[in-house]
Amino acid sequence: MFNLFLQLAKKYWLPYKKINGHYFYYIGYGAYIKARNVSLINDLPQYSNGEKAMVDETSYPFTFNSKTKKITYPKIKYKKSDYIVVDGLRQFTANDGFVFWDADQPVYARLKGTGHGNTGTYIYIGDLRDKDTDIFYWDPELESHPKYRINLIDID
Repeated sequence: MFNLFLQLAKKYWLPYKKINGHYFYYIGYGAYIKARNVSLINDLPQYSNGEKAMVDETSYPFTFNSKTKKITYPKIKYKKSDYIVVDGLRQFTANDGFVFWDADQPVYARLKGTGHGNTGTYIYIGDLRDKDTDIFYWDPELESHPKYRINLIDID
């Protein structure tokens, strides 16, 4: 049983090729498939280290420092139709110094390249275009989304 867990916990990487700014997997006989269109490999979900998403409404990100548990607001404003790259999703808890009024905590997307662990710059996922967020997010209380790319995890 423990060996099965270790097999599931391992992360595998398949070679890919970048063609015209998009990533593709070689599937043989000179044919390629866009990596974004592959959700499972050997019945295991495929995750991404960054997904592009369009901002759907004006949004002001915040930076969270996990050591000091402080929030700062950089002088950045994203307008509708701006693109960002997301590398993880996060729900903050009371342990992070966030107090919420109900059990439905908002989900935030971390901007790629802005930190590591729980530290980083975040944007509210509701401010992103639904078409894009459907690719990398699903509600964990519902059935799993067949096309997700970035799991709702505690970024560590």
